[in-house]
Amino acid sequence: MRRHRNDKLIVAHMGYNNGGHMHFVNVRELKLHPSKVLRRVSRHGWAIVLSHGKPTAAIMSLSEDEIEDLMLQSPAFLKSVRQSMAAYRRKGGLPLSEARKVLGL
Repeated sequence: MRRHRNDKLIVAHMGYNNGGHMHFVNVRELKLHPSKVLRRVSRHGWAIVLSHGKPTAAIMSLSEDEIEDLMLQSPAFLKSVRQSMAAYRRKGGLPLSEARKVLGL
């Protein structure tokens, strides 16, 4: 593993099969330099967040077109949709005009 210092942001990376890199950033760097981390993620596609040297989260770049696909692949999101649909069937819903008022639209 090599470490690079770029604008005081330290990110470790390791090579992997397709010639790219696995990018790591620790929680402290993310808290101190969130914009720099996000720019790096934007360039490289993703980063693994480490806490005390152990992976705790992943950050990935995402376009507007990819949001729906990502959400539909998320078990937690799908569970939330199923729960919402079940509640709708039990309780009914709001007319669009009422929903707009509730949402302030």
